[in-house]
Amino acid sequence: MKILFRITGLAAIAILASGSLYAAAVSHTERFVRDFPMEIGGSLWIDNPVGNVDVVGSDLPGVSVQVVKAVMAPDSTSLKEGREQTQILIGGDQKTRVVKTVITESRDAKWKSNVSYVVRVPHASQVHVTGNLSEHVKITNIAATVTVKNVNGDITLEQVNGAVTIDSINGDIHFITDDKPTQPVQLTTINGGIEVQVAGDSVLDWIAQSIKGDFRTNLHLERGRISGNAFRALVNSPGGPMMTTTALMGNIFLLSRGGRQEDIRSIRAAVAATQARVGPVGPAGQQNSAVVSETIQTPLVQGNFIYGTPYGNFHIGEVRGFVSLQTGAGQVTLGTVSGDCNIRSGGGPLDLGDIFGNINAHTEAGEVLVRSARKGGEVSTGGGTLRVIFSAGPLTLRNGGGDIIVNRTSGPITAETHSGDVTMSMDSNVRTQHVSAKTTKGNILLNLGPRFGAEVDATVLTTEEDAAGIHSDFAGLTVKRDQFNGKTRVRATGKIGGGGEKVELYTEDGEIQIEQQGVAH
Repeated sequence: MKILFRITGLAAIAILASGSLYAAAVSHTERFVRDFPMEIGGSLWIDNPVGNVDVVGSDLPGVSVQVVKAVMAPDSTSLKEGREQTQILIGGDQKTRVVKTVITESRDAKWKSNVSYVVRVPHASQVHVTGNLSEHVKITNIAATVTVKNVNGDITLEQVNGAVTIDSINGDIHFITDDKPTQPVQLTTINGGIEVQVAGDSVLDWIAQSIKGDFRTNLHLERGRISGNAFRALVNSPGGPMMTTTALMGNIFLLSRGGRQEDIRSIRAAVAATQARVGPVGPAGQQNSAVVSETIQTPLVQGNFIYGTPYGNFHIGEVRGFVSLQTGAGQVTLGTVSGDCNIRSGGGPLDLGDIFGNINAHTEAGEVLVRSARKGGEVSTGGGTLRVIFSAGPLTLRNGGGDIIVNRTSGPITAETHSGDVTMSMDSNVRTQHVSAKTTKGNILLNLGPRFGAEVDATVLTTEEDAAGIHSDFAGLTVKRDQFNGKTRVRATGKIGGGGEKVELYTEDGEIQIEQQGVAH
C-alpha cells in the first residue's frame, strides 16, 4: 500500500540545519565491519546519538555490525580532534551485545560527526535502540521484543512480531507487517504521525489518542467510542492484543495491509456527523452542550514540554527539560522533571514527582502532592491537602483551605493556610533555617533536630482564656499571656539551641508545638 503521509516536520529541519556541515573544508569517512557470536534469543542494545540505525533479523548466527563514521571540520586540526572524540564501543557477551557511539564535543568544537549502523542479528533477538538525531531508525524481521527511543527522525518497523514500545518526539512512526499482531504494541510520538499496516483479519484492542490529528482506518471496528481526544475500539472481534497509538500533534492511521485507500474513513468525521444528527444527549434524553476534555499522556518527553488546554489531564512520566502547563480544569501528574516546573490549573489535583528545577505550581482547588522539590519554589491550592515529601531549596506554600504537610525540608520555608493544620519537619542535619508558618484556624507542629538553633517568635490567639497555647521541647523560650481584641494572646519568644535564623509561628484558635526529634511524647 502506498504510504499515506510523511510528516517530516521538525525531524527534517533538525537534519537540514546541520547540512552546511557537509560542505566543510575537510572530511573523513571510515567504514568497517565487525562480527561477534550471539546466542539465539539474545539482546542487542544500540545507543547512537547522531546517525541512522538499521537492524535486520536473519537466520544466520551471530551479529554483524557495519559502521560508517563520518567527521566534518573546517581544517585538519579540527578533523583530527573530531576523529579522536568520536568513538565506537562494541562489547557485551554472547547473551547481550552492546553497540555505543560516544561523542565528546566541547562547546567551542568546530567539527561535527555522525555514525550510521547496519546490524544483522538472529531474528529471535531482542532489539533496543536509543537515538537522538537521525534521518531514520529501521528494524526489520524481528520476532522478539523491540524498543526504540528517538528524538528526531522517522522510526520504521517492518515484519516485527514481538512486543513493541516506540517513543519519538519529532518523528513519524511506521509499523508494517503482513501478519496479525499477537503481542502488545505501543507507539508514541509528540510532533509526528503514526501509520500502522497489519493483516486485514487482525484482532486488536485499539486505543488511539491525538490532540490535533485524526484517527483513520479501513478495518472493521466494533464497540467504538470516542472521549475528547481518545478513541477506543475492537478491531474485527474481541480477544486481541492491545494496540496503543498516541500522536499528540499528528494523524493516526490503522490500515489493512494491501487494503483499498478509498475505504479509509475518518473516525472524527463520523462522530461529528452523528452528533450533528442527534446532538449530545444528557439526562432524561435532554440535549445539552458537552464539555470536551483531553488526556495528554506519554512516558517520556526528550526536551521541554509546553502546553495549554481549556479542559485537560496530563500524565507525563519524565520530562528532560522544563515544563510549562496550563489547564482550565484537570489533573496534572508528572514524574521526573529535569528543569523548572510551571503549572496553572483552574481546578484539579496536582501530583508532582522529582522536580530538579524551581517549582511554580497553582491549582484553584484540589489536593497537591510534591514528592521532591530539589530547588524549592512556590506551590499553592485554593483548597485541599498540600503535601511536600522533601524540599532542599527555599519553599513557599499557600492553601486557601486545607492542611499543609512537609515531611522533610532542609531549606527555608514559608507556609500559610486560611483553615487547616501546618505540620513541618526540618532535616535532622540542619543547624538553623528560616521558618514561617501561619494558620487562621488550625494547629502548627514544627519538628526540629536536637542541634537546631533559632530565634523563635510564636503566637497563639484564642478565645480560650486558660489554653496552654504553646508547647516546646526546647529550653530558652519566655511565654507571656495578655488580652488582644477580646481574645487571649499567648506569645513565646527567645532563643533555642544558641540562636540562629528566625522562626515565626502564628495561629488562631489552635495550638503550637515545637518538638525535638527523638523525644517521646
